[in-house]
Amino acid sequence: MGRPLSSPDRRLRQAVALALAFHWPLVAAARYRRSFDAYVHLFFADHYRRGWWSLWEPRWYTGFSVTSYPPLVHQVIALLSLPLGLEAAGAVVLLNG
Repeated sequence: MGRPLSSPDRRLRQAVALALAFHWPLVAAARYRRSFDAYVHLFFADHYRRGWWSLWEPRWYTGFSVTSYPPLVHQVIALLSLPLGLEAAGAVVLLNG
């Protein structure tokens, strides 16, 4: 006996394909640049790229604790930015988020 036509695996693949179909053109056109916080996330990713273990960012006005934002996404962007560059790494993370 086979799986029904509307199996969870098939629906998941369709959902991922549909999400990529809508998101990829927006990311490729760099529409995220118009959002209010895209550059904040890239700034924090740059912070982790410069000093992975530093929890204080002195370039942010009079200083800012980077632990007030959840760091995982910024750290992933920082790691990917080494081979890809900062903005391309941010776009890759946007497609996978």
